[in-house]
Amino acid sequence: MKFNARSIDSEMRKLPAKAGAAAFLRGYLNTEIKLLGLSVPTQRDRFKRGYAKLAALTTEEKAMFWLSVWTKAELFESMSQAILFFESWAKERARLARKEEIKHTEIYRPLWPYLTKMVARIDNWAHSDGISSLLSAAVEENPKLRFQTLAKWNQDRRPWYRRQSIVSLHYYARQREKPLSATKTLPLIRRLIHDEHFYVQRGVGWALRESYNAEPTVTLGFLERHIGELSAIAFSAATEKLTPKKKAALKKLRGERRRKRSFTTS
Repeated sequence: MKFNARSIDSEMRKLPAKAGAAAFLRGYLNTEIKLLGLSVPTQRDRFKRGYAKLAALTTEEKAMFWLSVWTKAELFESMSQAILFFESWAKERARLARKEEIKHTEIYRPLWPYLTKMVARIDNWAHSDGISSLLSAAVEENPKLRFQTLAKWNQDRRPWYRRQSIVSLHYYARQREKPLSATKTLPLIRRLIHDEHFYVQRGVGWALRESYNAEPTVTLGFLERHIGELSAIAFSAATEKLTPKKKAALKKLRGERRRKRSFTTS
């Protein structure tokens, strides 16, 4: 039998899952993709054990295989195995860069075409964040070439592309050695402040939080200018790492701005 996406689905079904986990995760992730409710450690352990029928393939052939799994698999967990492959590929190339066998500026070069294709099937924040982590590192590696992709996604009609456009700006700022400048990131975030999609709004808040971690003064000024426009979802995420004093001041300012806007439009 040919080893393909269905084969990975079959492998996932052999793994143990806690009773009720699938129902809980379906609601927690708000995904339409079928899932088994496997824990993250269980999934990672299965990937580490490897797949014997892939052993003879080149890395590029494995990448094509896992992209096919991502595109065609039935199960959420099978798709997550594909993300684990691209994570492992990035780590291996980082190891080669440390040994100076490849340039540090080329770690994500072969991964980029695959990662950008994977965005099309995202329908949940867990897969979105897994890919954002890789995309963010790839953009940092070559912002001149790759930032323009995020800028294009920023105006896409599909909400998960819009979310990627801002969450991938920093993902976690502490992981970035050379964070993107706020002159690049804040305009993309600003464009989505009024986006109606729930997870894009969560992305707006997360992106502002990480922008603050990278450039606090500039981002705080941005928040003060636009605080009345932020949704409750975005405000909560954007301010969760601020000091209680700063958060209280912004909360007060937000209330004043929103009351003023309500009065002028009534």
